[in-house]
Formats: sequence, structure tokens, C-alpha cells
Amino acid sequence: MILLVEDQPLLAMMTQCALEEAGYKVALATSGQQALEILAGGLTPAVLLTDIRLGRGLNGWQLALRAREHDRALRVIYVSGDPDQDSSERAVPGSGMLSKPLNIPRLLNAVSAEPNSLSG
Repeated sequence: MILLVEDQPLLAMMTQCALEEAGYKVALATSGQQALEILAGGLTPAVLLTDIRLGRGLNGWQLALRAREHDRALRVIYVSGDPDQDSSERAVPGSGMLSKPLNIPRLLNAVSAEPNSLSG
């Protein structure tokens, strides 16, 4: 299960479709707060795939920290359209980074990678 967090509807739909076509189950949240509510409801995803900029409320950095409180082993993949957002010191350990626009083969490779081999 992948928890996808993206506040832009078209990007969310395209990413969700690509992941589902590859055989993944996807839970979609459109905000950091909604993602935390999904986690609090008992969902235990293998991967948190989150945009860094999520509009109002929690950003992707903050969401990952809070999500790791639920599951310390949760794999996190950040997505950013802004090269200045690639700030590894803000990332949770064991996380990866992908750039927008998303390259679908690269996305699928990152999602399927071993936890300690995630990279941009």
C-alpha cells in the first residue's frame, strides 16, 4: 500500500493511475492533515509518497516526521518541482527524492526499491 499525498488534483490522479496500473494499491490524501487522519485510522502503508509543498497546513517535511511517529520504519519518498526544496538535511532518514515532472519509470523504481537504497 502506498499513501500518496498530492494537493494538485491532476498530478494526484496521474500518479495514482500510474501506480495502480503497476499493481500497487494506493490511498490518496490531498493534504498533510488528511494523510495523518488516514494513518490514525489504522492504515499502515509501505511507502509514503508526498509532495513537499502541500498548500496550507503541513508540508511534506512535517508530514513525514509526523507519519514516522506512527511507524518508524515507514519509507518516505518526497516529490518536488523546486530544485531548492531538495534539502536532504530536512528529510527523514532512509528517504528518497524525486523531481517533478515525475518520470513514471523512475517513480516505479523508487517505490519498488529496497528501503536503504532509495535515492532521487
